[in-house]
Amino acid sequence: MNFRPLLAVLAFSLPPTLACSPLHSQGDATAVHHRQGEGYKLDIIDNSSTFSHALAINASGQLIGVREVADESGNIFSQECFFVDGEQVTKLPLLSGFTNIEVAALSDTGLVVGYASRPIGHPEGSLTGIVWDSKTGQVTQLLPVKGDTASHAQDISADGQRISGYSNGSLPARLRPCVWSWNSESKSWDPKILSVIQDYNPYTMTSNVKISPDGKRIATCITVKEYDNGLFDSSLFMWEWSEGEWARRLVSDEQMVVRDMNNQGEIAATYSGKTGRDPCFVNSEGKLTLIGTFAGDVSGEAHGINASGTVVGFSDDPSGPEGGPQAFVWKSGKSRLLKLPEETVYSSAFGINDQGQIAGLMDVLVGDAPAGESADKPTEDKAADAEEPAVKTLAFRWTPTATENK
Repeated sequence: MNFRPLLAVLAFSLPPTLACSPLHSQGDATAVHHRQGEGYKLDIIDNSSTFSHALAINASGQLIGVREVADESGNIFSQECFFVDGEQVTKLPLLSGFTNIEVAALSDTGLVVGYASRPIGHPEGSLTGIVWDSKTGQVTQLLPVKGDTASHAQDISADGQRISGYSNGSLPARLRPCVWSWNSESKSWDPKILSVIQDYNPYTMTSNVKISPDGKRIATCITVKEYDNGLFDSSLFMWEWSEGEWARRLVSDEQMVVRDMNNQGEIAATYSGKTGRDPCFVNSEGKLTLIGTFAGDVSGEAHGINASGTVVGFSDDPSGPEGGPQAFVWKSGKSRLLKLPEETVYSSAFGINDQGQIAGLMDVLVGDAPAGESADKPTEDKAADAEEPAVKTLAFRWTPTATENK
């Protein structure tokens, strides 16, 4: 994920009347702050001077996320992935020989999956799936199926025994959904390609390959037809574990980005319609329900779903200098704004567990100059900056204290 563009999307011109937010600190490199609100409590992970984002949450409230870090000059930014257990925040290490990692999901046992990358053209490949064990600190490479050259892990079952993603190769081009199963005898992850209609499924990379918490269902979009002009038509399929095999079935003719799935086969997804991105809910039979955005908004995304079918995501304003996303919670056809401190300017929700805890990000205003600004900057430039308050993005873990919020 590229953080600077994402920060630019979230950081619109902000109302100058809002006071500097007390939700962040200026000192510790990593701090976890606690806030109590009406019907909820909030843990705020303050570990970046600019941008921190909680991506997923497991049953015990552990988080994974990404943050921006600046170099000594304060001008060059890079990203780091982190893991949160209670108030302890741990930086994830790189896989040996690789220059970057991205995280996607975590199990209830504290395993984190994603991918590691290095410059394109490397003789041993540039992309590989990874598993990081929060208990041992060890990073393990997820090998693609035999004959392929790259892999990408995108989800993991709650018990940490199965991982979903894709494996790809070239000559001829192929990209297929894949499941890795833990082999307790050989102490290794065994890859298996899921049955497909065609070997090249380019939209699978974007659609995401998601697995249910119990590890018995996998969902993604695969190619159903290739046209002469090089375009591909994709549909949503599900593979269900039965009698030692993965049985494939069509769920919906529609193409969408799959974000999360529960044990009932219900899916939180983002559907690209004629008007833009729409958050949606797909039941196990394939019925697609669009989740309406808030008044005045034009797009949104659904990112998480739990066992009760509660979906979280964000609703967004039109592009432009004003407005921004707001986190929503949807259940049984009704959406509500996620309750957050009044100092919050914008917000997004990215994961929810069965206890109703939510992981996400929130934008707050800060009084200090943006990172990297020189103290001897011309007075007229400082005056211009003063008219546009700086924004800081903080990761959060939201816990309900009222039954209706779960």
